[in-house]
Amino acid sequence: MRIFTDIKTGLFSLCGLLVFFCLTGCSSSPDSVDPTPTITSDGKQYRGAVVLSTDLAVGRERLLFAVIDSDGRPTGKAGEVLETDLQLIDTSHIQKTQAVFREWPTGSAGVYSLNVEFDQPGQWSLNIWVPDSDSSQKQISTKIQVAQEGLSPAVGAPALATQNRTIHDVMTIAEISTDNDPDPDFYQLTIADAIISQKPSVILFGTPGYCQSQVCGPQISTLKKIKNKFPDQINYVHIELIDNPLDLKGDLARAIMNPVLNEWGLQSEPWTFVIDADGMIVSKYEGFVGEEEILETLSKLL
Repeated sequence: MRIFTDIKTGLFSLCGLLVFFCLTGCSSSPDSVDPTPTITSDGKQYRGAVVLSTDLAVGRERLLFAVIDSDGRPTGKAGEVLETDLQLIDTSHIQKTQAVFREWPTGSAGVYSLNVEFDQPGQWSLNIWVPDSDSSQKQISTKIQVAQEGLSPAVGAPALATQNRTIHDVMTIAEISTDNDPDPDFYQLTIADAIISQKPSVILFGTPGYCQSQVCGPQISTLKKIKNKFPDQINYVHIELIDNPLDLKGDLARAIMNPVLNEWGLQSEPWTFVIDADGMIVSKYEGFVGEEEILETLSKLL
């Protein structure tokens, strides 16, 4: 996942949230790390948790988090999270949740997702229970901020009728995509066209050719696999984040960000939105989302 530091100039850097992949020298926040690691029966040390979601608001949300070890790496094993809940800080308001392990594209680690319904803004505590060394459970907690309204369009809201550039507006797909193996079907429609087509749509905002985090590049590959299974029933639209890919010649300092990002309020990448046949957003995914998780949503729309 990448966070943009300057949308206007197009300069961006890897976010400190990728600490658990050891791709940057950043460290997680003090609130999310237990300074005294727990040693479990298999010798694994749990250091804390890192929340990866950056745009949480009242309403339905997908919250991603990673449990990290004493080296700051994800534990990367299904079943290590025994239980989770969310508590509005300084209140007795608690929401029980079920965490689902999601393997990362690298195959060497994974994160957990929660489908939650935030009913109040403010600071919440994500409480996570993991195995302890004596066969008991240990609680890890980290704070998250929930806004009244998010920056990006909310689940349940109409999709924006964006007039993005398509293959019909350019001489070559390379003008609107950094994908090394672009599928022309992802560049046929504007989002405005897709939402009035009376078919479900999957919209990806990402820059696969310049991905540095090992997670945004595989996203479009995942959507291509889904397209192979459902080639005609679903619209597929890829919105390239870089507005001038042919000018870069390997130098990201030349990048101009696609103005569509501001329109959709996106401050990180990749983002994937699933839109129903009525043009309403039924799910949105910040960061990488696997085939299984997207199909869970699409199966309800087909």
